[in-house]
Amino acid sequence: MSNDSLNISLKKSCEVLGYNYSKLIELMPNYGFSIDDSEAHKKNTEAQSISTSFQIPGLVWKNQSPNSLKLFLKTIKLLKVTKDIKTFGCLFNNPCSCLNVELDTTRIVFVLQLFAFLKDAKLIGAHNSNSIYKVLNFHVTSFNETFLLNKKPKERIDAVKKLRCWESSEASFEKQFKNLLFK
Repeated sequence: MSNDSLNISLKKSCEVLGYNYSKLIELMPNYGFSIDDSEAHKKNTEAQSISTSFQIPGLVWKNQSPNSLKLFLKTIKLLKVTKDIKTFGCLFNNPCSCLNVELDTTRIVFVLQLFAFLKDAKLIGAHNSNSIYKVLNFHVTSFNETFLLNKKPKERIDAVKKLRCWESSEASFEKQFKNLLFK
């Protein structure tokens, strides 16, 4: 990758993630980047067309019943999946930047089983992405490393569904979310 291409990519990444490009470049003075790189700016038109087609992924709440999302978030709070339920709830409101959601890393299998259940029950889906796990990878701190263990989502979810605790977890989730499940 040329320096110009890398510079354009850095600029676009900073825009999408809400970082300050100028400050980033100040931290990297020996890499040949400059804030006023006019050549890279000329080539920016191609990168702009790519970046405008990129949409921040989010989750979709599929149960359209009144107050169902509120009830869902209340249940998530009771399950202590995250300490910051407000930020977690933003996943369902067309996020415009990376949310850096922190999920409970002490119960990794439980959290993965919960999301597998929610997906299988068709309670959640993905927006601007073809997978809820890609959405989570984008918004959840260290999701790929901590929860997926750097494996493909299908491989990791299949593994947690094969555990002995899957059936009891699934039954527990059905009970906790019974008012939200489609009949």
